[in-house]
Amino acid sequence: MTGPAEEPADDRCLMEAAAWRIHLTEHDEDESLPDFQRWLQADPGNAAAWQAVNQPWQLFAEQPTAPELMAARREALADAQQTAGKRFNRRGMLQVSLRWVSVAAALLLVVGAGLLWQSSQPEVYQTAAGERRTFMLEDGSSIALDARSEVHVRYTRAARELRLMQGQAQFDVARDAARRFVVTAQGRQVIATGTSFNVELISARLLVTLIEGRVLVVPETPATANAGERQPLMLAVGERLLVDEQGREQVSAVDLERALAWQSGRLIVKNETLQDLASRFNRYSRRTIHIRDPNVAALRISGVFRMNDADSFIETIQAYLPVAAHPGADGDIELVSSAR
Repeated sequence: MTGPAEEPADDRCLMEAAAWRIHLTEHDEDESLPDFQRWLQADPGNAAAWQAVNQPWQLFAEQPTAPELMAARREALADAQQTAGKRFNRRGMLQVSLRWVSVAAALLLVVGAGLLWQSSQPEVYQTAAGERRTFMLEDGSSIALDARSEVHVRYTRAARELRLMQGQAQFDVARDAARRFVVTAQGRQVIATGTSFNVELISARLLVTLIEGRVLVVPETPATANAGERQPLMLAVGERLLVDEQGREQVSAVDLERALAWQSGRLIVKNETLQDLASRFNRYSRRTIHIRDPNVAALRISGVFRMNDADSFIETIQAYLPVAAHPGADGDIELVSSAR
């Protein structure tokens, strides 16, 4: 007669590693360490299995506030606590009973879910009020972030997926023919391979400016029969796409020096609305400029401003436009009409 088929070595090592991980969590590590070391050295596959189980397990410590991982960890440890205490065989190795196998299998599933959860979380790059920073990505691309801006980055096998959540950023893209570079913002996707472009969210509108190379701008969701204006378009160097609040698109030529002046802390504007200017200055100042009167918001002005000097900006617009600045108790400023 032959006995039951042996469990594959890799599976056995993983089960034992998972059992050891739970055991060391629930018991005195110093007391268990000699037996654990003997187990590690007993089979070349044990060390690799321990690495595969222990590294993902650290996610539970590193992400203490993640509800998914907290619940999974509690469940795995609750199962472990119901398991009989130490069980070592005559070689000093932890016995893997059927109950331990069940717990270990559950742990391996939990660890796998933890890895999947972690890989699905985007990297977040953000700046505070008045702060500009440049971030290098792992693929060699870079992001220059304006003040109060935020970009989320996620990598897949087929793409580098980024989403501009707020503010403004310049993207300098490292070439990678195998993975497209996609920036999503305000219902549009900007697709590039190796190029440089600027994306800004302002007053519920989207601005995409091509600095060099080529980009294709497409709807985030497929166009419908009633949205013929939302068709893919290719930008040329020095062109800017404006997508307004209603999703209408307009492409125009721009002065790149003026468009990118924000990176040196300047704002060079020509016939811009006061609302847009106030929104940009609000990225840099801890005091918020409010414009509640639509007639005041629609006023236009041209000039060169230092973005970290909101006081000079307010003085200038009061000198050239029919507006008055009313400070609030909280330090914020409201711009109102001074016309009689």
